[in-house]
Amino acid sequence: MVDNQVRKFELFELFKLLNSKKIIITIALLAFFAWSTPKLFRLALADFQSWLARQRLATGDAEAAENLLAKSLQQVNSNPSYYYFYGESLYAQAREAKTSKAALDLLQQSKNAYEKATTLNPLEGNYWFRLAQTSRWLSKFKGHEHEGDKVETFFQRALAVSPNSPIFVQAVVQYYSKTGQVDRSREYVRRLALISPQAYSRLKKHSILSGPMEDTFTKGLEEAARNPLTRREALRTLAEIAMKRKDWHTAEHYYLAALELNPNDKNLHQKLEQLRKISKQFKQFK
Repeated sequence: MVDNQVRKFELFELFKLLNSKKIIITIALLAFFAWSTPKLFRLALADFQSWLARQRLATGDAEAAENLLAKSLQQVNSNPSYYYFYGESLYAQAREAKTSKAALDLLQQSKNAYEKATTLNPLEGNYWFRLAQTSRWLSKFKGHEHEGDKVETFFQRALAVSPNSPIFVQAVVQYYSKTGQVDRSREYVRRLALISPQAYSRLKKHSILSGPMEDTFTKGLEEAARNPLTRREALRTLAEIAMKRKDWHTAEHYYLAALELNPNDKNLHQKLEQLRKISKQFKQFK
């Protein structure tokens, strides 16, 4: 009889203990959800507003994007991408600004946003790249020439993160060329040829490739032609350069090599046909 009473008491105490644990767990869960639900809601809302802002930017409505991103940052001020796109919205408006004063104000705000983005995430090359571009633009305003002091550093930080980005490398080539640092640009001209042979047509428009610089790019292309990933575009570009130099034999060699990779390429066949006509006419003229 006593044993039965003891067992009942033990079971009752165990039941109370289990219930108390359930209560504690339930209270803890309720407390967690009470704390986390508003936070999760703010995160979701901020992300949604940021997504909408990117859509607005894509359609050219930079002002609407700015307003949406400002709201995102009010909700969450620790997301580097929010600051980056906020800077993008301001940068886009600066391009359309009607006065230099308005452009200057927008650029200063965008620079601050990009700086914040790089502080929060220094391992995103685009943040450094845009900071470099914005600082470069700001340095052209009277009284703000000092903004150009760190442009090279910012470009180099972008390259440190993404050394094989054709956009970053080409921007560095253009920067060194425009600032008269031709010798410093050689390394990047060669690198650009290695990773993006088609960049030749873009650089031609900026009159960057001429004389020795074109020779440097050509040597890079010759290396790129030995890489299966860049061989096709490198051969096309080498043929184009040879055509420009009126080196018909070399141009034909590169076009034929390119056709070996893609024998059904109509454009290559047309270019080869044009080359042979020009070469024939040139020989007749001589």
